[in-house]
Amino acid sequence: MNKYKITAVCAFLGLSLAATAAHAGAYGKWKRPNGSTAKTWQCKGKLCAEVTSGDKKGFIMFKKGIPKEGKNTWKGLMNHPSMGSANFNGTVKLVGRELFVEGCMLGGLICDEEVWRKEYLN
Repeated sequence: MNKYKITAVCAFLGLSLAATAAHAGAYGKWKRPNGSTAKTWQCKGKLCAEVTSGDKKGFIMFKKGIPKEGKNTWKGLMNHPSMGSANFNGTVKLVGRELFVEGCMLGGLICDEEVWRKEYLN
Protein backbone atom coordinates (compact mmCIF):
# COMPACT_ATOMS: atom_id res chain seq x y z
CA MET A 1 0.00 0.00 0.00
CA ASN A 2 1.49 3.33 -0.95
CA LYS A 3 1.74 6.31 1.38
CA TYR A 4 -1.21 8.14 -0.27
CA LYS A 5 -3.58 5.24 0.42
CA ILE A 6 -2.37 5.00 4.01
CA THR A 7 -2.89 8.75 4.50
CA ALA A 8 -6.39 8.57 2.99
CA VAL A 9 -7.37 5.63 5.21
CA CYS A 10 -6.04 7.38 8.32
CA ALA A 11 -7.89 10.61 7.43
CA PHE A 12 -11.15 8.68 6.87
CA LEU A 13 -10.82 6.83 10.19
CA GLY A 14 -10.03 10.06 12.03
CA LEU A 15 -13.08 11.83 10.61
CA SER A 16 -15.32 8.85 11.37
CA LEU A 17 -14.16 8.70 14.99
CA ALA A 18 -14.56 12.46 15.43
CA ALA A 19 -18.12 12.38 14.06
CA THR A 20 -19.05 9.49 16.35
CA ALA A 21 -17.55 11.23 19.39
CA ALA A 22 -19.39 14.48 18.67
CA HIS A 23 -22.71 12.68 18.24
CA ALA A 24 -22.18 10.60 21.39
CA GLY A 25 -21.38 13.80 23.28
CA ALA A 26 -25.09 14.57 23.62
CA TYR A 27 -25.70 11.30 25.45
CA GLY A 28 -24.79 10.69 29.06
CA LYS A 29 -25.23 12.15 32.53
CA TRP A 30 -25.70 15.87 33.09
CA LYS A 31 -25.84 18.26 36.04
CA ARG A 32 -28.80 20.65 35.92
CA PRO A 33 -28.61 24.20 37.39
CA ASN A 34 -30.80 23.23 40.36
CA GLY A 35 -28.31 20.52 41.39
CA SER A 36 -30.31 17.54 40.16
CA THR A 37 -29.00 15.28 37.42
CA ALA A 38 -30.46 14.06 34.15
CA LYS A 39 -29.48 11.40 31.67
CA THR A 40 -29.85 11.58 27.92
CA TRP A 41 -29.83 8.71 25.48
CA GLN A 42 -30.72 7.89 21.90
CA CYS A 43 -34.24 6.52 21.49
CA LYS A 44 -35.48 5.53 18.02
CA GLY A 45 -33.00 7.94 16.47
CA LYS A 46 -34.11 10.82 18.70
CA LEU A 47 -32.80 12.42 21.90
CA CYS A 48 -34.55 11.34 25.13
CA ALA A 49 -33.99 12.64 28.68
CA GLU A 50 -34.98 11.74 32.23
CA VAL A 51 -34.30 13.39 35.60
CA THR A 52 -32.18 10.93 37.61
CA SER A 53 -31.84 12.67 40.99
CA GLY A 54 -33.63 15.26 43.10
CA ASP A 55 -37.30 15.61 43.96
CA LYS A 56 -38.41 15.01 40.34
CA LYS A 57 -36.39 11.82 39.92
CA GLY A 58 -37.88 9.65 37.18
CA PHE A 59 -39.53 12.54 35.32
CA ILE A 60 -39.24 12.03 31.55
CA MET A 61 -38.50 15.39 29.96
CA PHE A 62 -38.53 14.41 26.29
CA LYS A 63 -41.37 11.87 26.35
CA LYS A 64 -41.43 10.95 22.67
CA GLY A 65 -37.86 11.95 21.95
CA ILE A 66 -36.69 15.06 20.15
CA PRO A 67 -35.61 14.67 16.51
CA LYS A 68 -32.27 15.94 15.32
CA GLU A 69 -32.63 19.21 13.44
CA GLY A 70 -29.07 19.93 12.41
CA LYS A 71 -25.52 19.62 13.64
CA ASN A 72 -25.70 19.16 17.43
CA THR A 73 -29.27 20.52 17.55
CA TRP A 74 -32.56 18.80 18.38
CA LYS A 75 -36.06 20.35 18.25
CA GLY A 76 -39.39 19.06 19.45
CA LEU A 77 -41.86 18.80 22.30
CA MET A 78 -40.52 18.60 25.84
CA ASN A 79 -41.83 18.86 29.38
CA HIS A 80 -40.39 20.75 32.35
CA PRO A 81 -40.21 18.89 35.68
CA SER A 82 -41.78 21.78 37.61
CA MET A 83 -44.68 22.12 35.17
CA GLY A 84 -45.79 18.49 34.86
CA SER A 85 -47.43 17.57 31.58
CA ALA A 86 -47.35 21.05 29.98
CA ASN A 87 -45.73 20.79 26.54
CA PHE A 88 -42.99 23.18 25.47
CA ASN A 89 -41.67 23.69 21.95
CA GLY A 90 -38.07 23.00 22.75
CA THR A 91 -34.57 23.22 21.38
CA VAL A 92 -31.51 21.39 22.68
CA LYS A 93 -28.05 22.40 21.49
CA LEU A 94 -24.79 20.66 22.30
CA VAL A 95 -21.84 23.05 22.62
CA GLY A 96 -18.70 21.37 23.92
CA ARG A 97 -19.59 19.71 27.22
CA GLU A 98 -22.77 21.73 27.73
CA LEU A 99 -26.37 21.18 26.64
CA PHE A 100 -28.45 24.32 26.18
CA VAL A 101 -32.06 23.27 26.85
CA GLU A 102 -34.73 25.86 26.13
CA GLY A 103 -38.46 25.77 25.53
CA CYS A 104 -41.49 28.01 25.13
CA MET A 105 -45.24 27.55 25.30
CA LEU A 106 -48.31 29.67 24.58
CA GLY A 107 -46.72 31.22 21.53
CA GLY A 108 -43.60 32.29 23.42
CA LEU A 109 -45.39 33.87 26.40
CA ILE A 110 -43.82 31.39 28.82
CA CYS A 111 -40.23 30.34 28.21
CA ASP A 112 -37.49 28.68 30.23
CA GLU A 113 -33.88 27.73 29.58
CA GLU A 114 -31.21 25.76 31.35
CA VAL A 115 -27.58 24.93 30.71
CA TRP A 116 -26.69 21.35 31.60
CA ARG A 117 -23.06 20.45 32.22
CA LYS A 118 -21.63 17.02 31.53
CA GLU A 119 -21.32 15.26 34.88
CA TYR A 120 -18.96 12.53 33.74
CA LEU A 121 -18.31 10.39 30.71
CA ASN A 122 -20.24 7.18 30.16
